[in-house]
Amino acid sequence: MTQSTARQIAERFIREGIAKADGAIFDSLVAEDVVVETGLSPAQPNTGREAYKAVFLGFADAWPVSDFTVHRIDEAGETIFVEFTATATFAKDYYGVPATRQLVPMRELHRLDVRDGLIVRNLVGAVNLPFEFIMYPALRDAVLAPLRTADALLPQAALEREGECLMRIFATSRPTPLATPENLYEGMDEEIAKGRQFYAEGLILQAYMDPAYERTFMILEADSIEAARARFSEYPQVSAGLIEFEFTPLIGMPAIAQVHEQRGQAMPSWWPAGDGE
Repeated sequence: MTQSTARQIAERFIREGIAKADGAIFDSLVAEDVVVETGLSPAQPNTGREAYKAVFLGFADAWPVSDFTVHRIDEAGETIFVEFTATATFAKDYYGVPATRQLVPMRELHRLDVRDGLIVRNLVGAVNLPFEFIMYPALRDAVLAPLRTADALLPQAALEREGECLMRIFATSRPTPLATPENLYEGMDEEIAKGRQFYAEGLILQAYMDPAYERTFMILEADSIEAARARFSEYPQVSAGLIEFEFTPLIGMPAIAQVHEQRGQAMPSWWPAGDGE
């Protein structure tokens, strides 16, 4: 008896297991420990044939398909790519979303890895926007809840200060008459180390320099201008009288606040704390 090729196994699985929702095809062609990444299980991959079969057959019962057409099959050794389209009917309530009887176009690309005559992995890519919009009430938490916020990327010290009413400040430096290229360069390592410390603490939010490396421009968060000035006096070149900083308090532009208010949106993460909120 001739053993089926990876392409034959993958194509039969798609044409019969997926298109016809045939559980027996799952049993015969899918490995017991298969790993499947699919939008039908957005929180985490399906692990195991029975879990995958249950999830897919539950979908197929609520969303029976017609007009199933395979458009393309590509091979890369025992990895097979199958692209198909179909029309699904939202026939039964699904995950608490009431059935609408709408006809929904589906377009998917399955990457199927075959080993020893069985499918061991299926990675499903899809352009199924109507389905996703209809199912949004059920998918929302499963898809969005695991996402991190930008705050997760901030220095820990800045997070610990969250909730404090801090002033947003623009700071710019300029050399004093005592500064020379030689004495500025001589203490640069200590100056850079102090800047790293201020950034890690959340005092410096953003920092820039002009192309000539002569002036710095920073966005700070501090309790007050006086507090920022006191901390910046720790810069070695400030204490040596080689550079001085000018500090300007910042407030949010009313036009930005009006746009977000009209759209019913929260203010952006960079908005000065305590201003316009």
